[in-house]
Amino acid sequence: MKRDERKMTRMVLSCADPGYFTDSRGCLVTNSDGRRGYIAFLDAMVNEYIIRDGSTGRIVSIYTSLERFIEGGWKAMP
Repeated sequence: MKRDERKMTRMVLSCADPGYFTDSRGCLVTNSDGRRGYIAFLDAMVNEYIIRDGSTGRIVSIYTSLERFIEGGWKAMP
C-alpha cells in the first residue's frame, strides 16, 4: 500500500470521516489481497475495526488498532 493511502486511511478512520461512511453499511474497505468489506460507523467511532464481508455481513477480520488494520493490508475506499 502506498504511503498516501496509509495516511488517508488513518485520517478517515481515526476521526470517522462521514464522507467515507456514505454506504448504508459503513465505510467500504479493500485489502491488498483483493478482499472487500466494510466497517460500521459505530465500530469506527469506538476504535474497533471489525471488517464485515460486503455481501454476507459476516465478520472477516477484527483489529483493535488502526495500525494493525493498515499492517493487515486494509485501506478505506472513497
